[in-house]
Amino acid sequence: MAEGMVSMADMVIQMIGSGQLSPEDEARIRQTIEGRQKGTGDGQKGRCLAGVIDSEMAAKMASQDTAMRNMFWSVYKKCFKDSRVGKMDASKLTEKTVNKFEKDVRELYGLDENEMVFFMGMFQVGLDKMAEKGLLEFVHDRQRFRDFISSRHRISYIGNPYSSGETEKIMNWSELHPTDARGLAVGLWFTGGISLMEIVNLSKKDCWGRRTADSIMQFDEGLFRVRRRAEIVRNALNLHPADVRYVFAIPRDDGSGWKRLTGMGLQKKLGCICRAVGISYKKIKEDEALRLNT
Repeated sequence: MAEGMVSMADMVIQMIGSGQLSPEDEARIRQTIEGRQKGTGDGQKGRCLAGVIDSEMAAKMASQDTAMRNMFWSVYKKCFKDSRVGKMDASKLTEKTVNKFEKDVRELYGLDENEMVFFMGMFQVGLDKMAEKGLLEFVHDRQRFRDFISSRHRISYIGNPYSSGETEKIMNWSELHPTDARGLAVGLWFTGGISLMEIVNLSKKDCWGRRTADSIMQFDEGLFRVRRRAEIVRNALNLHPADVRYVFAIPRDDGSGWKRLTGMGLQKKLGCICRAVGISYKKIKEDEALRLNT
């Protein structure tokens, strides 16, 4: 074990010496290596998700490009190093705890799709290694990451759970509140052909440009040629600076910038609109889109 760690450390040190890393990356990786070789570092290292993930992935990430390294460190710090569950001793982890943690990260942490892939990959690596060491007191899901990758590419096209009269009331509310980003996003869902998951990740390029091959979007690329959808998008874009990545975004509570909406946030907004217009709320799932009439 020690031999393997030294060899990994030597590999990273060689990369540092050849000038392939930024000064910030060098400092982080040197600190990690020194902590392992001296047996020091954060308390509970090796018994919590943050420590295990750092041990398993930090050196491997050193060979990636700057954008990848920066995303790794950002997600690692936010979701593991600085989180309660990330620092929790293995003996306190339960199946319920890790499932709730994943749900909270999906819905509350404001990660974009690429960051979410990073999180799920690290999460799987950490749980797998802890299970291998016999640290977990429950049988964890070894297919968690694969299931996530599969599910993010599946959209279910459904019939409208709301009547035509109810839909008209919801759409009218949305149109009467053009400065409410969540209300606009709910209105967009009711135009059909796009899921909540796609809406919260929507960018201008997705609407009027060419999407990349790994895009999660499954709607027809001509969807936004329809005037009503285009107007909703333009109203949403008018609510924030042009350099904000997402179509539907709101200011961060601490004033540090803007964040995308979440599927759960849109579901709650739909519930509020239903109460406001006097109709019963019917839940819609994040991966559901209204089937377009053909």
